[in-house]
Amino acid sequence: MIGGSSLDHGIAVQNGIFSEAKSSTITGYIVHQARDIESAKGIARQSPAQLSGGVVEVFTLTESD
Repeated sequence: MIGGSSLDHGIAVQNGIFSEAKSSTITGYIVHQARDIESAKGIARQSPAQLSGGVVEVFTLTESD
């Protein structure tokens, strides 16, 4: 695990105007480093959130220059 955090209230911006973000189904995040997507799926299967009935989504991160 590289890092992560729970998420609180957010702010959204649309057309340059800020407003309170609508409720989201995303309540937090964890960043893991895995060899490949299959390894990442294995990590997600063992997540306490997933094991307690929650949903875990896996995203790959693109590297920026």
